[in-house]
Amino acid sequence: MSIFVEIAVKSVGLLALVWIVAFLLRSHSAAMRHRVWALGFVGLGLLPILAIRLPEIRIERPGPSVSHKSLTPQPTGQSIEPKSQGTPAQIASPEPRTLSRPAPAPTAESRTPSAVPTILFGIWAAGAALLLCRMGARVVAALGLSRGGEIMSVDPRFGLPPHTQIVRTGKVDVPMTLGFWRSTILLPATSNSLSDERFRAVLMHEGAHIQRGDWLWLIFGQALSAIYWPNPLVHFAASRMRAEAELAADDAVLVAGFDAPGYAETLVDIASNLRAKSLAAAIPFAEPGSLKARIESILKGSRSRGPVGRRGAIVALAVCAAVVIPFAAARLVAGPEVIRDGVIVLGDDSQAEIIAITEMRDGRAISWDRHGALTRRTFSVGEDQVLALRNMKAVPAGYKVRYVLVRLNSQKVDFPPFASSWGDFVACLPYTGPSDENSLGFQDALGGTYRILQIAAPTGASKASLETKVPAANWSLFAYANYTGGETQQVLNPSVGIHIAPMTPGHGEGTEATLTLPKAFADREARVRFLPSWSDVSYVEGLSGPITASTLVKAEAVTRVEVLSRTMRRAIVADLPLEPDLKAIYTPRHFLPDDVIAAVRGTAELTDGTKLGIELISRGDGDPELVWDANGNTVAVKRPPGWSNNLWMPEPKNDSKRMVQLWLQHQPRSAAHSQVLYDSEGWPLFHNVQNVVSPQHDLWGFYSILDYSVRSSDIVAQVVDAPYRTLRRFEREDKNGVSWTVGNRLGWHGVLHLDCHNLLGNHTLGWDIEFVPLDAKGKPVTGLNDTQGCRYSPDWLEFDLSSFDMARVNAVEVRGRPYHWIRFPNVALEPMTLK
Repeated sequence: MSIFVEIAVKSVGLLALVWIVAFLLRSHSAAMRHRVWALGFVGLGLLPILAIRLPEIRIERPGPSVSHKSLTPQPTGQSIEPKSQGTPAQIASPEPRTLSRPAPAPTAESRTPSAVPTILFGIWAAGAALLLCRMGARVVAALGLSRGGEIMSVDPRFGLPPHTQIVRTGKVDVPMTLGFWRSTILLPATSNSLSDERFRAVLMHEGAHIQRGDWLWLIFGQALSAIYWPNPLVHFAASRMRAEAELAADDAVLVAGFDAPGYAETLVDIASNLRAKSLAAAIPFAEPGSLKARIESILKGSRSRGPVGRRGAIVALAVCAAVVIPFAAARLVAGPEVIRDGVIVLGDDSQAEIIAITEMRDGRAISWDRHGALTRRTFSVGEDQVLALRNMKAVPAGYKVRYVLVRLNSQKVDFPPFASSWGDFVACLPYTGPSDENSLGFQDALGGTYRILQIAAPTGASKASLETKVPAANWSLFAYANYTGGETQQVLNPSVGIHIAPMTPGHGEGTEATLTLPKAFADREARVRFLPSWSDVSYVEGLSGPITASTLVKAEAVTRVEVLSRTMRRAIVADLPLEPDLKAIYTPRHFLPDDVIAAVRGTAELTDGTKLGIELISRGDGDPELVWDANGNTVAVKRPPGWSNNLWMPEPKNDSKRMVQLWLQHQPRSAAHSQVLYDSEGWPLFHNVQNVVSPQHDLWGFYSILDYSVRSSDIVAQVVDAPYRTLRRFEREDKNGVSWTVGNRLGWHGVLHLDCHNLLGNHTLGWDIEFVPLDAKGKPVTGLNDTQGCRYSPDWLEFDLSSFDMARVNAVEVRGRPYHWIRFPNVALEPMTLK
């Protein structure tokens, strides 16, 4: 239906352009203006064919400038503070949060067209058919007027075109012309009373119509008016073309030497004989509606009256082709979305957010935010990552390099590729931390993961933009095929032609799926996924036609192949500053939960009486006897007993950094604790490397490579003090949006797959989660429940189990226990004696 709307809109634009050209040629001859209108109708007739057959010429209209709200929660200012300086803070054990309603599964795209376009198309088709039939009847009636009339001989002195016949009949009131192959001039019965001069003027006028093919243009215009009947501009254009044809025929008579006042008098006298309504399928010598304009044109002596020469006709035709062809092929498409706040919406409640831009100077980092304000913390890029990025994309000579840190708030989506303002591919890698020494990864307290982009810009450039493609809608089910033992059972959208077969010999064991994506998928992203192994997914972007996807699952074990799709849109992250703005004020970020509780004098007390506190801090590269507490006071103790001096820990790579070691003590022992300590904005600062266990307490050891300029920082830790509780239970017979699939995976005897949307609810962050398969008696089923045997996402869960254990699974429980977030304010990372 969209092609009909497009042609209708383009017809308005084309005729508006023709009207403007005709208006600009108002001082030229009527023959020239008639040729303009006629070529406009030629373009109108070719418009549907060219629009369908020609390759698209895309023209972008300016995209919207948008500002997306970050999904990251902002600080509420309601963090619990200590009741007094002398009593440790009491931390309440939070209750499980309410699970949100399960998100709906991708739904099949509707195959039933809307009734409104069908009704509108039916109305148009009925109107066009009715008008074309009426026009055909009028043509037949007009051609029948010559029957029974008196055929007159043609005097060669009148210069009429060959094969022109003159018929005198009482069926007409005024002279008129019709026909093309065998043109006919119809004269009324009273024409024998005309003087020789007037009779010659009438034949000259009608002969000019025949010479110019005006009757054919008249019928062609009426046919297109019937086809484009909802467009009033087409009817206006047809009337203008008919009027200009009459003026051009009058000009031909005057150019032949007839007296203008005498010819005008002849026109008025003959028009006075008109009794019946003029025929629409013929060209009468005079019509009441156009008589005044024709008289004015005849009597205006300064008008140009020459015909269109061969050279002018060729030029006009060339101009028409040069305008109509690209106009028909043009497609007005939405321009890219312009993002100025640095937040990119990726769909599925996922976002990418520009956090910082970094410049590396001799191993030192200078970082600023997307507004140019210097950040409180620098995000340096290690030498190994710099080398890896430059291997991916070389930096041209004379260009400067900036590194853009981007945060993903969810791991449900893939990070999109980017291009820079200068059209270059932008190298991208996962950000592993501020330096090569901190190689344990970089993830903030809210679970955000980070990517580092390398931008190469000309030396004089002050700003840059990043362009990418992001989803414009959520995933929808475009097609599927169900299988039993490799045989097709049920299909959605058969035109895709999903077919599975064993992999080609030599490519391995597994299954290949072949299918054909329609042309529209050039602007879409697609997923081809195999069930029951939903982790086997092939991604396709911007491709159409034959596609092949594969899985390691054997063909007889594949139960379903699905094609999911979603439309994509272009987005430009605009005006990223390539230099810091020293006048800009930095706004601290907040990638921490709201319920962070401040410790007192380096110690927090939990509800069960256990305590968490900072025990010791020391230099990793200095005096092993030099240790201090959270306030920077040196203490006369050695490193904790049981600490392995042979434990590998990285060393700083230059003199601007040093290693700091920190120990947290939990009394009594705790089953789980933080593997990372965060700073005041939620970014990782220390990594756990060793735990020392004793009957009385746990001692957790952390390390960090820090710049010497970092002398103190808030430190945030997470710890649990409650047993696991059931957050959600999935029964095998559960029909509320949960499906079970049992299949095979290469290297395993079986796999249990649960399709359970919004699996973790609100417990994705801030909870220690475990998944437990249960038998009919509610007892845990023996199997693998670790990183290799259990895989999950917010929408599905998989277990690798033996065939025996698989048969015993009756339910799966999601269990969790909440973390407590403890803030240790202004922890000294250097002893007071060294400050």
